[in-house]
Amino acid sequence: MKIGMTLAALLVLAVLIALCSGSTQWLSPIQLFQILKHGPPADSADPIAYIVWQLRLPRVLLAMFVGCALSASGTAFQALFRNPLADPYVIGVSSSAAVGGAAAILLPPTVYSGMVQMGMAFTTAMAGLALVIAVGSPRANLQLSSIVLAGVALGSFLWAFVAFVLMMSGQDSTRILFWLLGSFVGADWQKAAMMGSATTLGLIVLIKIARPLTIFSIGETSAAHLGVETVGLKWITLIFASLLAAASVSIVGVIGFVGLFVPHICRKIVRPDLRTLLPVSAAAGGAFMVLADAAAQRLGEINTGIVTAMIGAPVLFVLMRAKDS
Repeated sequence: MKIGMTLAALLVLAVLIALCSGSTQWLSPIQLFQILKHGPPADSADPIAYIVWQLRLPRVLLAMFVGCALSASGTAFQALFRNPLADPYVIGVSSSAAVGGAAAILLPPTVYSGMVQMGMAFTTAMAGLALVIAVGSPRANLQLSSIVLAGVALGSFLWAFVAFVLMMSGQDSTRILFWLLGSFVGADWQKAAMMGSATTLGLIVLIKIARPLTIFSIGETSAAHLGVETVGLKWITLIFASLLAAASVSIVGVIGFVGLFVPHICRKIVRPDLRTLLPVSAAAGGAFMVLADAAAQRLGEINTGIVTAMIGAPVLFVLMRAKDS
């Protein structure tokens, strides 16, 4: 309970810092409180209030939802595959979404839109998941080792395809690369609402199966002996954890490391029971993503995926080193 309250306070603090900082003008907490208290402005006559309500607030909420989704997805995958190196993109979801997102950018300007790109990226992500399941486990019993191998193979092939598209895209290559590196530029209330809905749905389902998934993480045979319906559990975890990752990639692009090292850190703080670990990881991931995006804005609006990689990789090295020592 104490850890949960601490993380909730940390998440609120991260949101306040991001709302006060932005990419250019700093606001004091008092200024921010006054703007929020008066509600959204009727027009853009008050530029500062407009920036807070129409630019900063939806972007902060979108970053929070994406961080929650990736961390919860990573926690679920690590329990499902019983592998601390599993992350939300382990079965090729990100590479599948990247194909759809990159292809959308190459559409004619009269056809392309942010919603079209999100739709294509999400569709190809889920199609990639279906293909991995069909190839890796044709008898529907979900052999996890085969699914991982199929995901790695599909991911390698599709990233090669994306690289080919980059080479052939000419002047559009910069736009494709910018999207692939993950960014919250262009965040709006519609994207925040879509991501919030996907995150809420995924978290509700994963928390609902947290107890049997915790038992499964000890061993599939032991879980079966204890009455866990392992095949159904694997299907639900795989689909909804992938849903969280696919929604994130389709809206903001590929942002790595969050779903890998945040669950690692949280596992050292709380017990491995997913009934506790899942919400703690989600809150920590949301706070980290909000702060990472705030840093990305202050560094000249660089891609948030670059910031998470610059922070996540060294942290993961330290965690691995501490584990081996």
